[in-house]
Amino acid sequence: MNLYRQEEEVEKHYLQMEEKFLILAAKLTVPTSDLDALIWSSMRSTPHLVARLLDDLRLKSPIIHPAQVERDRTEAI
Repeated sequence: MNLYRQEEEVEKHYLQMEEKFLILAAKLTVPTSDLDALIWSSMRSTPHLVARLLDDLRLKSPIIHPAQVERDRTEAI
């Protein structure tokens, strides 16, 4: 389905991701609360699948050392 881009992170792109979720619910003509409940129910009933998907995402994402994050933050100031 690819609703979100791989580089989108909740911490940085929450509002954009929320907007996409709202658009999806509207296009499906489903209340957002029902769609949210369905997603969470599916995740609870298939924990092995969720774990595998999260592992796949971790493998595809570059590993950033905490010291690099601090250097980047300091340089931005």
